[in-house]
Amino acid sequence: GQTFEKEKKDRQAYASYRTLLDRYPNALEAKDAQDRLTALSKVHPDYESVSAPENPTPSPTPGLTPAPTPVTAAAEPTAAPTPVPAESPEAEAPPQAQPKPFHVQVGVFTQKAYVAKAVKSLAKLGDKAFVVSAKSDSSPYTYYKVRSGQYATRVEAEKEAKKLSRLLKQQVIVVEDQGN
Repeated sequence: GQTFEKEKKDRQAYASYRTLLDRYPNALEAKDAQDRLTALSKVHPDYESVSAPENPTPSPTPGLTPAPTPVTAAAEPTAAPTPVPAESPEAEAPPQAQPKPFHVQVGVFTQKAYVAKAVKSLAKLGDKAFVVSAKSDSSPYTYYKVRSGQYATRVEAEKEAKKLSRLLKQQVIVVEDQGN
C-alpha cells in the first residue's frame, strides 16, 4: 500500500490496505493500514467500493519494504513496516501446498547493517533468509526479524534451530508464523 501511494496509485493502495485488514486483522500493521484507508477515503470517497486486487504488484520504491521477500546475500535491506522485495532482502516465502507455520528466527534488529550481516551469515550456510518487519505503537523503531525455513512441525524447526545455533555460535529460536 505504501509503495502504491508513493507511486500516486491511490486506488491500488486502498485495495492493498483493505486486503491486509481482511486477511490479517490482528497484524501489527493493521492500525496503520486502517489509518491510511481512512485518509484515502476522505480524499477519494468513491473508493469504498474498491475491491482487493487479485495479484497486486507494486514496483519497488527506494526506502520502502512492502512484505517478506526472498533474500540474496549481497542485497541491502530497505526500511518500512510490514509481513518486508525485489531490491531489499525481504520477500514472500515460496507458495506451499500446505501452510508451514514454523520458522527459525536468527535475530531481531533495528539497524539494517545487522540485518544484512545475519542474512549474509545464513547465505554462507546455504540457507535462504527472509525478513519480516514489524512496527509497534509503543516503540519508535521498526524491528526486522531475520528468519529462515518453513517447517510443518515444531519438531522439524527445533532440529534446524539447534543446528543453526551450533553453526552460527548464537542462540536462534523457533517461531510460529502468525502473519507477521
